Amino acid sequence: MLVANLGSSEVNASTLATAEGNTLRCSSSVISPNTQTRCKVYGSGTVTIYGTGTGTTPIETEGWTHYVPVDITERSGSNLTDYIVNITMDTKSLVTAGKMKSDCSDIRVVGSDGVNYLPYWIEKGTCNTTQTIVWTKVDLIASQTKRIYVDYGKSDAKSKANGKNVFLLFDDFDDSSINQNLWYSQLSNFTISNSSLRINEGALGLKNALPFNLSDGYIVETRCLFNSALSGYSGTIPELSSSRFTAGGNGNSDATVLYMRGNGVSDLAYWMANGSSASYNLGDGVAAASNDDVWYLTGASVQNDTVKLWKDNAVTYQLTGITWAKSMNYTSLGAFNGAATGDIQDTTYDWVRIRQYIPLAPSVAVGAESQ
Repeated sequence: MLVANLGSSEVNASTLATAEGNTLRCSSSVISPNTQTRCKVYGSGTVTIYGTGTGTTPIETEGWTHYVPVDITERSGSNLTDYIVNITMDTKSLVTAGKMKSDCSDIRVVGSDGVNYLPYWIEKGTCNTTQTIVWTKVDLIASQTKRIYVDYGKSDAKSKANGKNVFLLFDDFDDSSINQNLWYSQLSNFTISNSSLRINEGALGLKNALPFNLSDGYIVETRCLFNSALSGYSGTIPELSSSRFTAGGNGNSDATVLYMRGNGVSDLAYWMANGSSASYNLGDGVAAASNDDVWYLTGASVQNDTVKLWKDNAVTYQLTGITWAKSMNYTSLGAFNGAATGDIQDTTYDWVRIRQYIPLAPSVAVGAESQ
């Protein structure tokens, strides 16, 4: 253990770490007297840093052995606040090499100061693969690059991943019952098992309107599976609307984007309206094919006058030049019209989330590992 009693002098953080054979990353490159500078230590040794003066205490070292830098570059030319980004990295090789736990529970995302943690969530099914997706949120300055870090390599670490702390709306159905604070339930035949919601009859709509208009640059996404191509439509994947649910034929003149399987078929179809009439006046049609018992990542993004429908990160349909007559502040799953007796093609949802969307999203580059 190296103990640095600063006294009245300053200590250079990198020099201090080198003396003990560690990598030391501190919130300040120079550790000054009478201050508390948090530092993270990577490697087999331990560095403890003491300050002087009333109330100063040792700065805790936390025991992660490795990290990678992540450079995020803003490309749209605008300042972004709490913008949600994904970091794609190969955790399979790290697990194989014994550098990371097999369940990725030792992953932490650290801010640009090199010390303080950021909220994060690891996309289900991607841990211990070559394409692990880690979501977090950052503030970005127009056209500039920010460096953050991903730490790993602590055998006793417990997972801190939580999508509710990252996304604007998130539910991964980890509880045994429906979240009544989030959803208005019209479900009559459903199951929650293995952190997935299967809807056979009925629907879930938001209990309260969103505090933002989904047409102002947002994307609603879900990971879904169609259990069988029975008669009827599937559950929505998802539905965006100016009301909790969209009436049949859009009889209530909602602004709406419906994305789901067509009636009795496996094709993914759409119905859209701008809210100015009791019809789907923006059109309807087929967007993509689908199969039973296959997990898909599906979604709908709206950026002002443009709607894009998505399947597995590819655009399946795009419509531009829209003038919206109403704000869309709701999303829903299951029967599009909210009918409790709506017997849909059984549809299973792994999670649902909302995040910001801009066409020219920030770029993300993962750097070389340090220890």
